[in-house]
Amino acid sequence: MSTLDDSQTETDRSDNSDNWSLTVTGVNQANFTALGATGRAAVGKTVTVRVGVRNNGPARIEGWGSPQGSYLIVTVVPPTGTTVVNDSPFCGPFPTIIPDPIPPFPGDGHPDDGKYYCYTPAAEGVPYAPGRTVLFDFVLRVDQPGTLRGSIKITRGGPPPAGDPDPSDDIAPIVINAATATPGGGEGGGLPITGTNSTAIALIGLALVIAGAAARVIATRR
Repeated sequence: MSTLDDSQTETDRSDNSDNWSLTVTGVNQANFTALGATGRAAVGKTVTVRVGVRNNGPARIEGWGSPQGSYLIVTVVPPTGTTVVNDSPFCGPFPTIIPDPIPPFPGDGHPDDGKYYCYTPAAEGVPYAPGRTVLFDFVLRVDQPGTLRGSIKITRGGPPPAGDPDPSDDIAPIVINAATATPGGGEGGGLPITGTNSTAIALIGLALVIAGAAARVIATRR
C-alpha cells in the first residue's frame, strides 16, 4: 500500500478557480400564426368555432408563468352579432378583480371590453413548442343574420427579443354566416327570384300556354 508523497500536495489553493463570460449575439425567435375559423348557423342557434395558435419555430414559447417569461397574449374578438355561451377553460374576459399573479392581458384590456383572452399556463408543459398547435373552442349563439365578423390576434410578450419575425399572420378572421330562421325550423335568407331568372320562368310559362292552346285547336279540328 502506497501513500501520497508530500510533494504532490496542493501548496496554493488560491489559484484553482477562474471566471469567464459568454456573450450570445444571435437572435432565435418563434414565428407563430393565428388560426381563425368560419361557421354557419341560423339566428337563435349555436355554432362551435375552433381558433388557435401554431408555432412555426424555430424557437419555442415557454408560456405564461415560466421562469423564462416568454409567452403569448391571445386576444379573441367574438363576431359582432353573436354571444359567447361557452369558451375554452384557458380563455376568459378581462376580470373585474385582477388576480395575482396577473395573467398576460394586453395593456389596453379592460372589463366589459367584449374580448376574450387566452393563454396556456406553464403547468400544461411547454405549450408552444416548435410545430405545435394550441386550440381554443368557443360556442357562439347567433343573434342576428348576415356575415358576422370577429378576429383572433396574437402578440408575443416577455423579455427581449419580443415580437414575431413575420407579423403578417398574427391576426386571423372569425366569420359566421348567419341565416334568418324560418317558422318551419329551417334557414331562411334566400334571395327572391328577380332579373334574368324571373324572365326565363315567364318565357317558359308562356311557351306552355301556347303549346296547350295549339293542342286544343288540333283536337277541335279532329
